[in-house]
Amino acid sequence: MKQTIHVSNMSCKHCEARISKALEEKSINAEIDLTTKSVVVNDVDVVVAKEAIVSAGYQPE
Repeated sequence: MKQTIHVSNMSCKHCEARISKALEEKSINAEIDLTTKSVVVNDVDVVVAKEAIVSAGYQPE
């Protein structure tokens, strides 16, 4: 099931790369859209994905 996580303080390609790396470290594949400031995860525990985003220094909503 696809779930969308909004990350309002993601503002540049560097932010996108940091979030992507944090998710990859948890073996989470995600689609990251800088324009909409969203991260779409598929078939994964959204809590784990949010924890990875927080560990990268961002605030998921």
